[in-house]
Parts: sequence; C-alpha cells; structure tokens
Amino acid sequence: MKTRLFSFFLLIITCISFGCDQNGSAAVKANNKTAIDTSDLVNTMGSALIEKITGQINDSPKDSKLYATRAKLFYDKENYEASIKDIQHALSIDSSVVPYYHLLADAQLDSYQSEEAIATMKKVVARNPDRIGSMLKLSEFQLILKQHEGSFETINQILKKSPKHPEGFYMLGMNFKAIGDTVKAINSLQTTVEEDSEHIDAYIQLGVLFDKIKNPVAIKYFDNVLRIDSTNYEGLFGKAWYYHQRNNLFRAEQWYEKTSRMYPRNSKVHLNNGILQLEILEMNANKRATKKTLKKAFKKFDLAVKVDPGFGLAYYYRGLTHEKLERPKKAISDYRQAAALMQDITRPNKALVALGQKPIFK
Repeated sequence: MKTRLFSFFLLIITCISFGCDQNGSAAVKANNKTAIDTSDLVNTMGSALIEKITGQINDSPKDSKLYATRAKLFYDKENYEASIKDIQHALSIDSSVVPYYHLLADAQLDSYQSEEAIATMKKVVARNPDRIGSMLKLSEFQLILKQHEGSFETINQILKKSPKHPEGFYMLGMNFKAIGDTVKAINSLQTTVEEDSEHIDAYIQLGVLFDKIKNPVAIKYFDNVLRIDSTNYEGLFGKAWYYHQRNNLFRAEQWYEKTSRMYPRNSKVHLNNGILQLEILEMNANKRATKKTLKKAFKKFDLAVKVDPGFGLAYYYRGLTHEKLERPKKAISDYRQAAALMQDITRPNKALVALGQKPIFK
C-alpha cells in the first residue's frame, strides 16, 4: 500500500498519508522535509542509488539521515523488511525524529505487522502529545484496521487541541462512513470543507455520499473537485458515473471519454464506457447505427482487456459484443476466459450454454 485512504468508486479505497507540523497543518511533505528528503531522488530510484547511499553509510555510519533515506528507498521498492531494519537503526542513532517513526509505522502496516504499526504510532504520540500530525496518522491507521472506537478517541483528542481542525473532521467523517452512518459522515465532511475550501478528498467523499442517497447536489461536489484539480480521476469519473446513473447517456459518454483520455490505462473507465454503449444500443432501432455502436462498445471492452488482462468482467462483455457481431467462436473464447477469471461465473456459463458449450466448473 503506497497510498492510504479513501478515494472512491467501484469500491476502490485509496489512502492519504497524513503528516502535520507542530501546529497541525496537514502536509506530509512539511512533516518530513528536514528528516527524510528524497524528492530529488525519485526519478533515479533503484539499486544503483541504494548502493550509493550504502557507500555513504559506510563512510558515515552514525548519520541517521542516511539510514532513513535508504529506508525510504527500500519502502518505495516494497522491500519492507529492509526498510524496517534501516529505519530502526536510524532511530537507534536519533530517537527524536518523528518522521522516522511514521516511516517505520508505514512499513510495519504494509508488511501486515498491524499491531506493531499501531504501537509505533502510539509511542510517538505519547512522546509528542501536541503533534497533531502524528495523532492524525494514528487515527488513520486505527480506521484502516477497523479500530473505530480507538480512532474516534484519537480524533476527540485532536479536536480538543484544535476544535476546527479540518483533518480531524475529515477523519471523523471517514469513520462515520465506515460504520454506515451516512448523515453524520456528511455533516463531518461538510465541516471539513467549511474549514478548508480546498480539501479535495472531502469533496470527493461528499460527492460519493450524496450520490449514494440519490441527492443531485453530488454533482456540485465533483465540480469542486475539478475546480481544485481539473485532472483528478475521482472528480472526472464521479461526474461520468453521476450522469450514467441518471440515464443522461450523452453527458456520461462525454465524461467517460474525457476520463479515458486522461487515464488511458484505467480498465474500469473503458468497461463502463463500453457498457454505456450497449445501453445506447438498446435505445437505437437504426440497424446501421446499431453496428457502429456495437463496434464502439467492442473497442472499449477490448481496451479494458488489453490494459488489464486479468479483468474477467471485461472478457465477458467483449464476448457479448462478439456474439452480437455474429462472431460465435471469439465469443466462446472470451466467455471461457471470463469464467476462468471471475468469482461469480453465472453469466459467462449461461452464455456458453446458450451457444451450445459446456459450462465451466471450478
């Protein structure tokens, strides 16, 4: 897990790594800038760079920043064991640097050492009781691990220290969302954007939650996402989905196309756009237009499969379009592939039987 909480659609949860300065401003870069600064190394990250840092460590074995830098490089390469070893060594040299604990907790959580990760964050909070950034990170970890009671308790401590802290209300909203209290989640997230009008993640979540309860105000929140960042995936896809759900197929197609241009490697955008074409097909009685729309749908499903060869549902829909285009052999091949990849194989098996084939059994 390189990023942490809460993006949005199709049950995809992304995440945010919180970090704050002593006054609680939400910025992990500010939180880490003096202790772990690898911003200049991002484009050259790899074994050669690690070897270079290792050489510097050999020359300066008491420099905690070098161990922390190498730990971050190992972490970015998902070598969590090596990352933990290095950051623990950095802490043995200098145990006062808060971002070292944050990196250690990240590596522990990502290597399924959840108890150790929570313990690390509780330790740094106990040592730095006024550091809101660490408290936010602890509450985030507790949320990820479904320790909602603990997360609420941590958030309450944050809000006692800073009653209008937008990140505190954001975490409060995310906990309410996780336990299914949509009303309280919306109230908390609305407080977040009242206190921070540029809080893009809160706008995303408000769009999702209002869309969930069929409230058309959802579109305004997705618009705010795109006001802040016109390339934001959740904002683009959220608008496409909003119009799709309301059968405004023309507007939905516009936003799917815009999203796919921005994110051509996203298979789910191609899938949804293909399904949209099939829905348009059902509304169109013109045979010439029907074939054109089918070919367009096929292209979208074909793109989804090429982008993600393990996407079983995309194979199913590509098979469906093959069948509609009177290509039974290709349809059968795709249905079989779909059945091999999908957990629920009811639809591909039903399609195979309809074409005179035996169903697939796992």
